[in-house]
Amino acid sequence: MARAMHAAEDVLSAIRAGANPVTPRLIGDCLTCLDQVVQWLDAMQASGGELPQDAEVGAAAILRRFGEANRLGGPAALLPLPEQAPASWLEAMLDGHPEAAAEASTAIRYTPDPGCFFRGEDPLGLIAQLPGIVALDLLPVAPWPELDALDPFACHLVLTVLISGPAEQAATLLHQLRDQVEIRPLRIATGGTEGDPGLSTAARKLLEAQLLLLAEDAAEGAAGRLVSAGKVAANVLRHGGRMAEAERLERHLSQSQMAGAPRILATAIEGALSGRPVAATPDDVEPAPRLPEETVARALRVDVERVDALVTLTGELTTAKNAIGHVAGLAQDGMDPHALAALLKQHYAQLDRLVSELQQSVLGIRVLPLNHVFRRFPRLVRDMAASLGRPARLVTEGEATEADKAIVEALSEPLLHVLRNAISHGIETASERAALGKPPVATVHLRATRDGEHVIIEVADDGRGIDLERIREVALERGVAQAETLAAMTEADVMDLIFAPGFSTATAVTGLSGRGVGMDAVRMAVDRLGGRVGIESRPGEGTLVRHAFVLRDRTIPLLELAEVLGQGRKMAPVAEAKVVVAAVRGELGGLEVDRLGERMNVMLRPLDGLLTSLWGVAGTTLLGDGRVLIVLDLEEIFQ
Repeated sequence: MARAMHAAEDVLSAIRAGANPVTPRLIGDCLTCLDQVVQWLDAMQASGGELPQDAEVGAAAILRRFGEANRLGGPAALLPLPEQAPASWLEAMLDGHPEAAAEASTAIRYTPDPGCFFRGEDPLGLIAQLPGIVALDLLPVAPWPELDALDPFACHLVLTVLISGPAEQAATLLHQLRDQVEIRPLRIATGGTEGDPGLSTAARKLLEAQLLLLAEDAAEGAAGRLVSAGKVAANVLRHGGRMAEAERLERHLSQSQMAGAPRILATAIEGALSGRPVAATPDDVEPAPRLPEETVARALRVDVERVDALVTLTGELTTAKNAIGHVAGLAQDGMDPHALAALLKQHYAQLDRLVSELQQSVLGIRVLPLNHVFRRFPRLVRDMAASLGRPARLVTEGEATEADKAIVEALSEPLLHVLRNAISHGIETASERAALGKPPVATVHLRATRDGEHVIIEVADDGRGIDLERIREVALERGVAQAETLAAMTEADVMDLIFAPGFSTATAVTGLSGRGVGMDAVRMAVDRLGGRVGIESRPGEGTLVRHAFVLRDRTIPLLELAEVLGQGRKMAPVAEAKVVVAAVRGELGGLEVDRLGERMNVMLRPLDGLLTSLWGVAGTTLLGDGRVLIVLDLEEIFQ
């Protein structure tokens, strides 16, 4: 570790002295060195101060990268490791898979960076792209810590794989991860057999790990563990070609979230492991017991300046309270009423000011600057752009804008999805941008602003924009909407189809995108936070994704549905009412209704004939029992 850090220090000293220029490659090398050192420190903490066995190999790789950069000043090729005796991992791999070893021509050991998930990387998905996989093992980098000490969002695994393809192909595919990969040529394979259609060892171990994650009964972080386990398990099944089971498991995840019962998802994962179908519903499972609110320890990080302001206000309020007592004594002594009224008015104004300041200070404790989220993304965008070969830079604005702590802490995942889509789908390659007369390096803007009672967060790119015709084609192919419905849709309605569950226009699956999970997850996350999300795009100019969150509670207009439809008002007001709150053209409104039915997805049929111009009706749909359901047009109703 010391040699690696000294090598990085030498490179930075040469840059400071003007001997070497600053290049993207050098920045990447320094970040890689930093990641490796963090990984070593984590391993030392877990093992009681011992470096991993492969630390020497990692240090040698870092030294080669820095040495090559100093000599050539450009990207280094994937340098072979020095000749050495067969590593223990290679012997274990060959001994454990004798039949596969007879077919294999190359052995690969891939140790992902612990923070790879936060950069949008998918280690298992990347390995799955290797040609001719005949064996795959998934093992922990270090002995597993206690479950309560395990970070479920960090990668603790090492993947070893035997392939029948040549080492050159593997080196080309994994060139961006050359410091995390060891490639050993074996011999040319003479034949091959079809793989086992069931779950691989790696897939089984990943699914079993999700069961362990769900078994943890700590209340803190339970929702995050549930979503993480469900997404990982579904992706494992997709990689194994079990698409139907993956979709079924995602439905179980939704049921688990609604019921607060992780056992629903755990049962589905157990079914995938055993090969038997599972059809659990929330009604079949008792909700998981929840700890009383007062027993859950919660922490809130507050700036010292805010605490000092509260202490100062407390002192001033004490003084104001004593002044009120003094005025009461003057009133008892028969003070002139006019003078007493003037004195009371003066103290009331002072107390009103102090209470307002106290309210603002207390509310300020619950807010955080968005810089807490924004500062994570420049590195992620850089790594994603480099892995896809699409030069891009991230420009952040409004990092000091404040929002509720719950919103700030939950924004990371939806914004990561949007940035990932901007890099993988939105921006063009350098050659395409040059042909279009655009700057070779794309720009992605991440900005935050205050708009009245809203916090607005926008992600904008200067890429190719969204092809509406392509969206219509995909929607028709996947049965999201019928041809006549699509023809009647406005451009905004067609754009909104991007948020449909599983909707994706990607033609290939990569480590960053193309799995049909993304913008629907963004809308779900934003909805849970009480916000809304929308998209604007111009072909050839770029795409803008806007998130809006309410800064505080507010009043919204309320309409009585019966009166709107011409059936008259209720004779007497009621103490409680059923209200449907809807977002229309970026604004919230409420409709008072008699009763609430079930939530459903419908295929909207536009009105025709004499009913074409009927006010307030968007169309109709058929229920399962053959009845016609009228669908209201909320834009016309709230107009």
